Amino acid sequence: MGDEGLGQVGWGSKMPSIGDFVDNRWADAKEALRKLDSDFVSRLESEHWLQILRLDMPQQYSVGNRPKRPLAKEWHRILEDCSELVLQETILQTAVDCLIDDSHRGLSPVAVGKRFFYHIHSWFIHADTLLERAQSVIEKTTYLYIPNRNAARKIAKRHCNFVRSNEFYEKIRKLRVQFAHGTIRSWGQGVTEDNLWEESVAVGKTPQLYFDQFLFPNREKVTQSYGIIVDGDTKGMLDHIGEILHEFEKDIADQLVEG
Repeated sequence: MGDEGLGQVGWGSKMPSIGDFVDNRWADAKEALRKLDSDFVSRLESEHWLQILRLDMPQQYSVGNRPKRPLAKEWHRILEDCSELVLQETILQTAVDCLIDDSHRGLSPVAVGKRFFYHIHSWFIHADTLLERAQSVIEKTTYLYIPNRNAARKIAKRHCNFVRSNEFYEKIRKLRVQFAHGTIRSWGQGVTEDNLWEESVAVGKTPQLYFDQFLFPNREKVTQSYGIIVDGDTKGMLDHIGEILHEFEKDIADQLVEG
C-alpha cells in the first residue's frame, strides 16, 4: 500500500483546514481507483458531468456500474474516518451556533438558560470527539501510505501527540471529566459552602424551583459572552487541527520521497 500519492499538500498561504486534508484524501483515493479501473473512473466522471449539464445519459452510464477492482479496505476505512471527522466538525460548530443563536430567538429567559446548559455541556463532548477523530484519521492514513510499520508507528505517534499536547485538548478533557462525573456542582456546591441547605429546605427551595426562578433566567445575561468565548475556542481548535494535519501530510510526503 505504499505506492499512493499524497494529494495536494501545498495549500498556499491560506490557513490549512480539515476540509483541505479530506479533499486531498479523496484526490488520492481517486488516483488509486484510476489505477484499478480507469474506465470506471472515466465513465462515472462523464455521468457526473452529464447530470450537472442536465443532458440525457447514454445507456452505458449506469449508476449500477461497479469497478473491476474496488479500493482496498484500508482506503474505505480512511474515507469512513474522514467522513466522520467532517461530520464531527459540523456538529461542533452547530453547538456553538445554537449557543449563540438561542439568545436572539425570542425565547423566554428560562428557555434560553436551559438551552445554554445543554449546548455548553454538549460542546465539550463534541470537541473531545473531534480530537479523537483527528487522531484516528492520522493513524489510518499513516499505515496506508507508509509500508514500513516501524516508521509508520513513529509518525502516527508523533502527530497524535501533537493533537493531545495542546491547550485545547487539556482544557476540553478536564472540563469533560468535571461535567461527566459531577465534580462541577455549581449551585449545589455553593449552597454547601455557604451553609444554606437548611434555609433551602425550610422554604421549599427545591433544585427545579431555584433553577427556573434564578439560575436559568439569569443565565440569559451571560449566554452571548459565553458563546463568544466558546466560538473563539472552537475556531482556535479547528485551526490547530488543520495545521497539524497539514504538517502531518508534509511529514508523510517527505517519508515517501526518502523511501
